[in-house]
Amino acid sequence: MFCEVTPAGNLRKGTIVAGTIMTFIATFVPFEYLDDFVSAGILVAFSITNSSLVIMRRESPENTPFYLEKLLLLFNGLSFLSAVVSVHGPRNIVGKFLAFCFIVATAAVGFWISWSCPSSAVFGGKSITMGNHKRDNGNQQYFQTPFVPLIPCLGTFINWFLIAQLDFLGIFL
Repeated sequence: MFCEVTPAGNLRKGTIVAGTIMTFIATFVPFEYLDDFVSAGILVAFSITNSSLVIMRRESPENTPFYLEKLLLLFNGLSFLSAVVSVHGPRNIVGKFLAFCFIVATAAVGFWISWSCPSSAVFGGKSITMGNHKRDNGNQQYFQTPFVPLIPCLGTFINWFLIAQLDFLGIFL
């Protein structure tokens, strides 16, 4: 239904359905909740972009497939928990200690990604294929970026921290 194209090349049905849903949401949901919902969506998209950059620049060790992806999932989960406990947790010594422990665990996973997952020789790693053929850059070097797993992980943590500061009702609309 969403992929049907009119003779003029327009996606008419998909546009009508999406527009109707968005109009309904915008009509009945207060703006302060919509604002938080949109902000959370954009920050989640930035976190996905940061995680994708790590996946494109690093790869799992040879003997453990999907290890990098599992570590990134753990990192994102710990980042969210760290942010929620830091922002909304109890203000006593136990809450501060718990927030500190989550932040240290998050940082440890970030450094573990940097230490245990080698840099990929080809942008996108060995597992990226094009059709039935594996990509081969030959001896060409792709551009290098410094601190690849650390800077994107820091960006991901900051995004989750900003999400935790939003109103929960607006996020889980």
